[in-house]
Amino acid sequence: MTQEVIRSGLPEEIAAGFEQLSLDLTWAYARWITCSELYMRSKDRIKLLNESAPAFFSLIQRVLADDIQMALCRLADPAGSGRGKTNLSLRAIANALPHTTKDAPLIADVQKAVGSFTDQCKPFIAQRHKRIAHRDLEVALKTGATMLPKATVSMLGAALASAAEILNTIEAHYCQSETHYSGLAMSGAAEALVHDVAAGLRYRELQDSGIIDWSDLHNSSWGKALMRNAE
Repeated sequence: MTQEVIRSGLPEEIAAGFEQLSLDLTWAYARWITCSELYMRSKDRIKLLNESAPAFFSLIQRVLADDIQMALCRLADPAGSGRGKTNLSLRAIANALPHTTKDAPLIADVQKAVGSFTDQCKPFIAQRHKRIAHRDLEVALKTGATMLPKATVSMLGAALASAAEILNTIEAHYCQSETHYSGLAMSGAAEALVHDVAAGLRYRELQDSGIIDWSDLHNSSWGKALMRNAE
């Protein structure tokens, strides 16, 4: 199903592709914000997660980090391959900008920014090719000299910001508006989970102290959710 174009002013050549890339970046930021809320707030928050479900939260951290890298790699993909395949990427949108005298400065700025963004994503692309999407033998078994470049938290945040700047440069030129991707508001997201985890740990303390009986939770309306074969 084709996404409905919601920004007026975008040239027809890029409108549909721009809207989809904007949505893709929004979802990438949703994962980034989730990761930030869980793991990048404070040492006390990490302690909270480790005290409650360390294996689960460690798994989610790895999944989120790899998924954000994959999202950035898709944004950094070339417009097409030599085999006739085409991609929806920032490079593809940059190449599709209307070649008019009026738009010439925009095209130059966007093409340069996309080049810089692609360079930023090289470590993520290496991770995708040799570890995430594929399993390079030497890397997996550590039998060769190949060492994957590190993909740090700060690098992920910087690349996301660069992608947002590229899209906002185009949007500002044609629509006189911008999208605040990093300010995405999500109700019921990670912050809500952290609050409930903290409440659960406090509940456990009250049980340990005898203030709340151990059968209280199982006898409550939430008790069925703890059963492995619950409907």
